[in-house]
Amino acid sequence: IGAGWRFYSQRCPALPVPEPHFVTSDLRSSAPKKNKRVIIFVHGVLGDIDNTWKSPTARGSWPEMVADDPDFVSFDVYVYGYLTPCRGDASNITQIAERFGRQLRDEGFFRDYDEIYFIAHSMGGLITERMLSSFNGQDDMRPYLQHVRATIFLAVPNAGAEIASIAAWVSHNPQFRDMRPSEAQSFLQAIQSDWATVLRQRGPARPFPLT
Repeated sequence: IGAGWRFYSQRCPALPVPEPHFVTSDLRSSAPKKNKRVIIFVHGVLGDIDNTWKSPTARGSWPEMVADDPDFVSFDVYVYGYLTPCRGDASNITQIAERFGRQLRDEGFFRDYDEIYFIAHSMGGLITERMLSSFNGQDDMRPYLQHVRATIFLAVPNAGAEIASIAAWVSHNPQFRDMRPSEAQSFLQAIQSDWATVLRQRGPARPFPLT
């Protein structure tokens, strides 16, 4: 355990407090929200709002490459982030999802964009599912789901992750506890059940979100 903790600590740098923002480029010299479509990137546990999407061998991050791509000039690009420290206290998945949804509503994403696309990695997928499922249970927010044209989930631990069990022993971050496999029969199963309900309720009149 001691050796594991030292390895974990060495690979656990302090992350900056995330500031969600639009990604700019030479193609996007005007103010954000000039388009009617937006791609929102959501990082995962221990991730970084910018560095999660970078490769050591790439010129820029994935959001930056999308922003620079003429094929996506009709899309705005936005990166969302949240605090996910190795050892410190932090919000749990439900709290992050609630803040995420509130921020998108308060900043007019569902008013200003006809089409919203989410690309979410790891725990970011659980947060996105939780956030969108919460809209389905409220009559005034359910129409927001038809703005969400597609969600792309990458390596989402829907059944939990063994590494989260180890990290939960040594960290006060509740995000690890939320993703332990032991939670798969309760908390994680509830997220998946609610998300499955959203997908089952799609039909000719309400075909979105695709996933």
